[in-house]
Amino acid sequence: MEFNALFSGLPAVAGIVFCLCAAVHLTACFIQQESVRRITKPALMPLLLLWIWLVSSPSPAVLCALLLGMTGDFLLLKPDKPVFFSGGLAAFLAGHLCWLAEYSRYLKPEISKLPVLVIIVSLYTAYAILSIRLLKCPPGLLRTGVICYTVVLELLHFTSVCIVTGILVSTGARDRVAGNDIISAYLFLAGSSLFLISDSILALTVFRKDLTARLPVQNFLIMLTYIAAQMCLAFGTL
Repeated sequence: MEFNALFSGLPAVAGIVFCLCAAVHLTACFIQQESVRRITKPALMPLLLLWIWLVSSPSPAVLCALLLGMTGDFLLLKPDKPVFFSGGLAAFLAGHLCWLAEYSRYLKPEISKLPVLVIIVSLYTAYAILSIRLLKCPPGLLRTGVICYTVVLELLHFTSVCIVTGILVSTGARDRVAGNDIISAYLFLAGSSLFLISDSILALTVFRKDLTARLPVQNFLIMLTYIAAQMCLAFGTL
């Protein structure tokens, strides 16, 4: 883990610029300053990518994941419009698949862990069903997209749980995730967990305004957990 390289020399400058942009964006979300929020949001992932790039050249999967995040950020500036929401959903779904491609190569099936896997998969299935029912997403292509997105997001989190706990992980991989130490595994778990939180709040904001109308800082909460999620996933690959 090249943590020291993140905070020295040119990478440190890029990191400061990214953190300043994130701070300005989060402040704009909190005080509901839409013009500033719309300007800073699409800049977040390119700045994070630059920061990571200056430390260690990212793999194609990481590069694509962050660029797709930038695309999703831009499209979700107008989540109330179905075309933009669907496009943003597709971009982030593809981004999650990129993160999966980066981390899942360290998994290896073990039949002896099958009972544990059945229990874990059952819990994820129950969560997915409850989520879809709670959202009351209208039937059609959009609902299908939301279901697919939920499954991929859960698969991302499931992969991180498997790596951290040692379930389905090939010998020695648990101590060297993405070519690094166990810290990477916990960053992966933190990132995927934060994505679950961020996307759950976003989905409720879009589909259940009756539940989120009294939550004036919803954009702040969504972006705080989202930015932290992308940082954890990106740092976990260093």
